[in-house]
Amino acid sequence: MRKHYILQVIGLIIVFIIAFNSCKKDEGEKTPTASFTYSPSTIYNGTTVNFYNYSEDAATYRWSFGDGQTSDEYEPSHEYSSAGTFTVELTAYSPSGNKYNSTTKTVTVTERNPIASFSVSTSYPSTYESVSFTNSSSYASSYLWNFGDGSTSTLKNPTHYYSTTGSKTVKLTAYSQSGNKSDYTTKTITVSSSSSKGDLMFWTDASTIYNITVTFRSVSKTITSYYTSTPSYCGSSGCATYWDVPTGTYYFTASNYLYDWSGYVTVYSGSCTKMLLYAKKGEKQAHPENQSTDKLELGIDE
Repeated sequence: MRKHYILQVIGLIIVFIIAFNSCKKDEGEKTPTASFTYSPSTIYNGTTVNFYNYSEDAATYRWSFGDGQTSDEYEPSHEYSSAGTFTVELTAYSPSGNKYNSTTKTVTVTERNPIASFSVSTSYPSTYESVSFTNSSSYASSYLWNFGDGSTSTLKNPTHYYSTTGSKTVKLTAYSQSGNKSDYTTKTITVSSSSSKGDLMFWTDASTIYNITVTFRSVSKTITSYYTSTPSYCGSSGCATYWDVPTGTYYFTASNYLYDWSGYVTVYSGSCTKMLLYAKKGEKQAHPENQSTDKLELGIDE
């Protein structure tokens, strides 16, 4: 019994000594001073903010960024997804963790102005042909499309078809996250009847003038070989072929290291127009197969 009592007393003495030494250690420990700055000074949603720690007499840290996110890093980086005013708090802890100090700063995040931008799979569709719209807008969260025929969409990347022919102005409006800022852009689409398309092929019959770059409806293709007679079909090897062209009369240009050509060519529904680019001494000419030369033959003096 006496032995058990002595052991209890010794245990209490040991606990007291440990507690006493701990208190003495804390008494000699300095209280940290929390301090920090951040950059950049102008912050937009989506911008990375860097925090710089200038705390003293601290060993560990706790950051609260005011948007529900935290960090225990010494100098963290953070990105605010939305605009607003946020209170950032840094708490610096002493090595023992028993002493700490906190400081706060206000971070103002400004909403960016959206930039509307898009592209289309084709600017010359036929009726009931599916047209894909690819949205490349920046700093936007929602969208409104007006397809120019009374139809609209709020999808980011919609598809659409037109039931009527004619010129359609497509408008994309891009809105910021809050909806308070917006930007728009437009493109023109020309819709033709699904039965009103033909093909067009440019070719040459002279071995000395091939490698001709043809530009037609803003698309460039190259004639890489020549034929001694009219090629039998559209898409013949080495020719510059344009498929499914809406019927009509168009301006084109062509050139190589020796010659330049330009003029007009008419595309007819359901047929292949074969445009011959040829050169004679002292002149540059283009001639379409099976079309009236008084309208389409092109002679240009050097």
